[in-house]
Amino acid sequence: MSDRRSTSPLVRDGAWSLLAIALTGTVRAGARFGAGTISVDALRTVTIALSVAGIITIVTAGGWSSGIIKFLSELRGSDRSDDGDRLATLASWVVVGLSVLGAGAALWYSVAAAEFDGATAALTAVLTVVFGLYIAGKSIAYGRQQVKRQALLEIVGFGLFAVSLLAILRGSLAQWVIVPLVVGFLPVASLAISRLAQLPTWRGLPTRAFAGYGLVGVVGSLAGVGFTSVTPLAADRLDAAIGAALIGATLTYLEPLTLTPRAISLVLLPELSRGIGRGDDRTEAAKAVRAATAISALIAGPLVAVLIVERDRALQWLFPDDLVGGATLAWFAAAFWVSVIGAPAIAALAAIRLREASVAMWSSLVGFSVAIVLWIALGERMGVAAIGLGYFVGSCIQVTAPLIIATRFYAIAWRSLWLRLAMAAAGVFAIAATGSGLVRDLASVVLVVAVMAPELRMAASLIRRRRTTG
Repeated sequence: MSDRRSTSPLVRDGAWSLLAIALTGTVRAGARFGAGTISVDALRTVTIALSVAGIITIVTAGGWSSGIIKFLSELRGSDRSDDGDRLATLASWVVVGLSVLGAGAALWYSVAAAEFDGATAALTAVLTVVFGLYIAGKSIAYGRQQVKRQALLEIVGFGLFAVSLLAILRGSLAQWVIVPLVVGFLPVASLAISRLAQLPTWRGLPTRAFAGYGLVGVVGSLAGVGFTSVTPLAADRLDAAIGAALIGATLTYLEPLTLTPRAISLVLLPELSRGIGRGDDRTEAAKAVRAATAISALIAGPLVAVLIVERDRALQWLFPDDLVGGATLAWFAAAFWVSVIGAPAIAALAAIRLREASVAMWSSLVGFSVAIVLWIALGERMGVAAIGLGYFVGSCIQVTAPLIIATRFYAIAWRSLWLRLAMAAAGVFAIAATGSGLVRDLASVVLVVAVMAPELRMAASLIRRRRTTG
């Protein structure tokens, strides 16, 4: 595999992917921030609605996402584009069927557990269906290498979201705060909705392997992405007054950290899948996984450092004064950094085969289970902070096995990366222990950048190489 083939997609499609995911993250963060300007209760409503839709969507579409991307990419790589079209249609029908069932579950939870009124519960159910189709549409776009098209639709969705949110904020219409999310996700969802005009066929398609990937993806994502989505619900049980709102505000700050690894992973998975389908040498794949991991850690590091140092007052920058982060924000920030570092390795395993992809599932299950035990054991003593601590421990467990397996399969030469990451983390926590303030913020950022200087040079090299080859 040439340097151009291995690095160009990571930079070219990665840039479009990063834009698309940034817009999605802005929609989610903007919905929470806008709701927070109305009331803490409105922030709780949006946070719980997103969590419910996110958890149910794992079963309806999120868990199938990797399988859709992988098999569409492999079919394209083996010159079976027509079969790829049929698989995209089949996947869309599967997702819409499961989404309708999931909407019923969302409606039940919204009324019975979250105690939403009828209109808010109905909007949560609608959001669940639309979000499922949004995930399916995005997966189809990545599998068909239509990253730019998907990004342009994200821009349209962001515009619709912004207009509807401004209208709701202007009228202080707290009961409709979920509507901007629904209209914001619709344009990308149309990529899957348009497939429903055709009836699905499955003859000659790798349906058994696709179903296997779907099952593994659902279970793994329930313990992975679902792990994050369930934290506001768990916090709401510990503190019904501000628990879910506090986690919602925390996630508003931290979700942008996932933009880079998600963008890179969505491009990395089809690229590695096509390479494995062609029987390419793994040397370039190993370099790509290492570069994706290192650059993800570098980009997320400075923000994590500042949030840990400013943990006691950071949330007041955007949210009401009664939302104090403290230990909860610090633990979540550390956990997100761990997840960011492990994301490319998980994508690399999904590109191999079902057995390796299941490693992420099992490690996620173990990590999630340990977190639940910590929530139960420490919840009464630590309050909402127990959610953050459990999330950090579970995140560490989740990424360990995928990193080990990916290292062995691709023979990745990490060099001193892990030692320097440990040094950066230890230095940031040492600075945080002395207090907060602008000087300490700058010191923590400078420390992270200095320790990760080789990754900074690597990122610059990839950009220069793209300019000379593209």
